[in-house]
Amino acid sequence: MPQGRFENPDDWIEYCNTSYEKKQRKLQQKKRVGHIMRLAATEGSDQSSGQIAGVDDYYDKLDLGSLADFGRWSSVIITILNFAKNKAKFNPLDTKFDQAAFEAYKTQLNSCPFMFLEEHTSRKAHVDSHDFSKGVEAVIDLYSGIADKDINEVKTSIKKIAQLASQTNNQEQKQTCFNQSFVTSTSSEFKAYIVYSYVSMKRHAGKGYDSMSQELLTVRARFLIDKEKCKRYDSNIRGMDKKDVDDWCGSGDGGAAANNQNPNNCPGW
Repeated sequence: MPQGRFENPDDWIEYCNTSYEKKQRKLQQKKRVGHIMRLAATEGSDQSSGQIAGVDDYYDKLDLGSLADFGRWSSVIITILNFAKNKAKFNPLDTKFDQAAFEAYKTQLNSCPFMFLEEHTSRKAHVDSHDFSKGVEAVIDLYSGIADKDINEVKTSIKKIAQLASQTNNQEQKQTCFNQSFVTSTSSEFKAYIVYSYVSMKRHAGKGYDSMSQELLTVRARFLIDKEKCKRYDSNIRGMDKKDVDDWCGSGDGGAAANNQNPNNCPGW
């Protein structure tokens, strides 16, 4: 596993080509020797993924240099994130949770030469089926510093993720990986956030799933985009499958399953 950020994009791309298989082998080895892995032994674990973006239109089009053909910085960033998702085999359009894919995706972002890991932190909150507000507050606290309009986008996305997670399957109980990815800008600085939590849920006859009472740990990684490095290695980025904000915030190729859900409007929010 890489220790920190790759300096050379070619080395990172080569690592990405095999990261999923390496994570898969590592998880299998731990299970064989009797390690208890969170989620790994959870029967039928699933995921609910959402993706949002909130960028300043002026700065989004400014100083693209050799990446001018992308039109916007958000398109450059989303293209890189989409590349990492695909190489990790992490599919936010799928509700089936693949732990190896999610771990590979996180590792690829941590080691990506086009961004710096600014901060990795977490928050704890107690939630139950009647009051999920403290869980939402913990997420909002992890996004401190972003614009009010973006906070509203985050809240709406959380409710969409919860709506998708509440839909029924064949289990009485399940553990769902709630995960949200957010591309945003503060003046000329562009950032990417990955926020996730594992939520235990229980089925109720006729109404789908509700969160069980639990101590919820929500984790957030915040990345600062290295725009100068993106411009220096434009050919590497241009070789990736180009995506933009519409793809990212949609529910088709490059999007996420929760993006097209109606927000969950239960009183507990």
